[in-house]
Amino acid sequence: MNKLTVFSTESLSIALWQFNYGYIKDYINSLLLYEDIAFASVLVKNKEIVKKVRPGFKELLFSEFSTSSRFISKETAIIHNGVSVGVMRLVISRGRIRNLIISTSTLTILTLLLVNLTVFGTNYFLSNWYLFKPLAKLEGSVKEISSGKLDSPIDVSGNDEIGQLAQSFKHMMDNIKNITASRDELNHEIQERKQAVNLIKAALKEKEVLFKEIHHRVKNNMQIIQSLLSLQSNKIFDPKHKKPLIDSNNRIKSMALIHEILYRSDNMAVLDIQTYFNEIVQHLFRIYREPGCNVAFNLDIDTVQMGMDMSIACGLILNELVSNALKYAFISDSKGDLFISLKTISANEVLMTVKDNGPGLPTDLDLNTSDSLGLKIVKILVAGQLKGNVKVKNDKGALFEICFPFSIG
Repeated sequence: MNKLTVFSTESLSIALWQFNYGYIKDYINSLLLYEDIAFASVLVKNKEIVKKVRPGFKELLFSEFSTSSRFISKETAIIHNGVSVGVMRLVISRGRIRNLIISTSTLTILTLLLVNLTVFGTNYFLSNWYLFKPLAKLEGSVKEISSGKLDSPIDVSGNDEIGQLAQSFKHMMDNIKNITASRDELNHEIQERKQAVNLIKAALKEKEVLFKEIHHRVKNNMQIIQSLLSLQSNKIFDPKHKKPLIDSNNRIKSMALIHEILYRSDNMAVLDIQTYFNEIVQHLFRIYREPGCNVAFNLDIDTVQMGMDMSIACGLILNELVSNALKYAFISDSKGDLFISLKTISANEVLMTVKDNGPGLPTDLDLNTSDSLGLKIVKILVAGQLKGNVKVKNDKGALFEICFPFSIG
């Protein structure tokens, strides 16, 4: 818009100075060749000498264009040698731009869904084919042998580390069956068993490295998705259309944090929920906290060992509730507190609480009918993933209580 008006006023200034109205008329007519331009006119001494309006908008005045959110309007003085020789009015329609943003956002979301499905599908297939199936076969053989069936067959057809582990285990069993009373032979068998144990430890170490690599690659893929979303959001200047991309980016960040924490962890089987929740909240504070707003958060987390699916669900719920609190409960130059807890309330139940001391929620808020995407996500995750329930209260601020069955990950 700015470049077009600057170019136009430079082109028209000489024509107005020379009273070349034919050139001015042709130039104004040529502007409407751009499909986004709805209105263009030139005024001299507050009198329109040339005006062109796109069909469909002819009944509108410039003042009506200026007050409508459907258009971008600009009135610029035409200067020649420091003297104002006229005024140019230009109006651009937002319609095509809005449609372009919507179509681009839709394509981006579909692309992200496809990438996620591809990543998770590939990881599942590779893990199942190269890791879980051979381990299941080996586990079945071990259970039969442990029940006393020493002649149970062991599948040693694999050429990978698990195949080597199976071969070592079979060799160990053959040696056990052939033990004699000889002291030398007994010592020999003990040595071979020690070697087999070392092979098992080496194989388990290699599997731990493999798991770390899987978590690392998933984390990197999610970071690529975040980068794509960030690049896309940087090209959108309308806050209304930019917000969904930022929110989606934060949701992906919450899922990626699990893989990042497990990748850094020495124990791949246990996720540190305290660290996970703390990093999510720290990330959201950097994104959403208003300048000058002094908000403190308090974490009270029990030592709970959750599975990855349940941990991701809790992380996404925390992301939505903390985001809402930072965006709506605390305004600039205010102080506030945010309380987050995860407590075991019985042998098989966990209570997750998120509370702020802001102005509270609307009294007529109904979680079942709310059109808030964040609250819809919370409801779906609680009911679908956690098999629990959520209660919403006003208790000197907004209070969300989420109770769900506890299962060891």
